[in-house]
Amino acid sequence: LRKAEVIRAAIEAEVFELAMQQVRITASFGISHFPRDGKSAEAIVRQADQALYYAKDKGRNRVVDIANISHQT
Repeated sequence: LRKAEVIRAAIEAEVFELAMQQVRITASFGISHFPRDGKSAEAIVRQADQALYYAKDKGRNRVVDIANISHQT
């Protein structure tokens, strides 16, 4: 979670050049953990995907751990 937040903040702070213009972008991350959130790769990815869509639904540019979703609703 901390590493994803560092990466998210770095992306947000970066200025990119595109077609001779400066642009900024943001990123959202969904986090899940093995074995807490699933016992197979498919289960872990499914949980991370759910957390990612929650992050986007709640305003984007954020990191969401699947374990925290029930606490944020």
